[in-house]
Amino acid sequence: MNPSSIPYSNKTATTAAAAASLVVTPSTTTNQHLRCFDVVGYNNSATDQYIQLHDTAALPADGAVPIATVLAPAGFQFGLSWSAGRLFANGIVVCNSSTAVTKTIGSADCLFDITYRG
Repeated sequence: MNPSSIPYSNKTATTAAAAASLVVTPSTTTNQHLRCFDVVGYNNSATDQYIQLHDTAALPADGAVPIATVLAPAGFQFGLSWSAGRLFANGIVVCNSSTAVTKTIGSADCLFDITYRG
């Protein structure tokens, strides 16, 4: 079978340079097949920060509550992974934050690489 004819093959989204966020994919329709499989990256900041995933089509305002969060130690790699994929209804947005449970956007100092299907 031709790989381009597979209806839901995995895709990647990667920042081209250090960034504070990445809108991975906005969902223009209700997409029951939009899944995030993993998020990996690097925190180039001199301080620890949190990496957050949001189920939205655009970067949410500060104060928004993420659906997943992982600690990104200063100068280290980070990662989140779901073998079956985490379902997203509206879109996938990843960002850094100085707080864990609500979004407080940080500086453009992270590299993001996301594998998703949708």
